[in-house]
Amino acid sequence: MLIRHLFLPLLTVIILHGSAWASDCVKYGVQVEISGFYGEVVFPGPPNYENVRAGDASETASFLFLENAICISAGGDEMELAIASTRVIQLSCPSYIIGLLRDAAGKLSKVRGSLFAAHTAHHRTSALIACGD
Repeated sequence: MLIRHLFLPLLTVIILHGSAWASDCVKYGVQVEISGFYGEVVFPGPPNYENVRAGDASETASFLFLENAICISAGGDEMELAIASTRVIQLSCPSYIIGLLRDAAGKLSKVRGSLFAAHTAHHRTSALIACGD
């Protein structure tokens, strides 16, 4: 009986907080500001997208490694999937912004833009941010 009296309020708190967390998720297509550390990763590109040493071109992708994880609500498009938690967002920004972020590498940076869902083989995270809009 004592356990039931303690368990029910605890479950209620968890449910209420869970729904609050979902409302704190960012959305696709609206302006957001995220903070993190800039980094680049080299991936194999054409023709086979398998191995740079075997002759595939190299493709460098830019990322923001987030200070705090974020969640993203599902959008209206079938590709805009909900993401419960992510700490890495690929950047789709003009070269001058990438240059500024590269110069500030190792320091906490803020990026503003709108999130969009990955839709090509060049997109390395499920959600990307288009900055400099």
